[in-house]
Amino acid sequence: MPVFDTPIHANDQSWTRVVNQKQPILLYLFDHADGQFDEELKRAARENAGQLLVVRIDSRENPQIFAKYQHPNLPALLTFKDGNLLAESASAQASEVMPHAAYALNKGPKPAATPQPNTAEGKLADAPITITDGAFPAEVLQSKVPVLIDFWAPWCGPCHMLAPTVEKIAKKYAGKIKVGKLNVDQNPRTAGQYQTMSIPTLILFYQGKVAGRLVGVQPQANIEQMIDSTLRGR
Repeated sequence: MPVFDTPIHANDQSWTRVVNQKQPILLYLFDHADGQFDEELKRAARENAGQLLVVRIDSRENPQIFAKYQHPNLPALLTFKDGNLLAESASAQASEVMPHAAYALNKGPKPAATPQPNTAEGKLADAPITITDGAFPAEVLQSKVPVLIDFWAPWCGPCHMLAPTVEKIAKKYAGKIKVGKLNVDQNPRTAGQYQTMSIPTLILFYQGKVAGRLVGVQPQANIEQMIDSTLRGR
């Protein structure tokens, strides 16, 4: 295999071939550009050329990979040896890149694992999960349970006002519905498809269709009424 001193890009089609290389793999799974991560990834690839393969995968364009590793909160760092996943950090920081590289090369301790919400049927997360354009079809439209999506953006003051209520809803309905947050700036395709002209917007999906919609900061009772109505009709 050629020696790479810069990160390479992989996708759903090439990943199986890439991950089974003899070199350890450091995978960066992301949904938007981050300059600090880019610099650290370049450093890891440059300093470990020929020993470590640093790989970038955009989750929005590669939903199969995102689903394969249980939709970790992004950005995520995953370390592989001989095709096996040995370490994972979700909601990762750029400062974690080099420790992951060191572990992959047996030069440092295993990075601490980040607990991930289990979204398998019957074990739904009790906290909102991150939803991206790439993950939306599998995580939302194909879900067997209703899914409440909070369309939001970091600059939106009312979105931050609504966030604690959304978290309470996730805890109260854990095991019954799935709750996700979709950043409209980072995921314009889905936001545009469902015409979220104002945010925050809450849309409840069931069986691939819109079951309810609320716009603006809402009292918890209004959200629960929308959810309960859908659950009764299942």
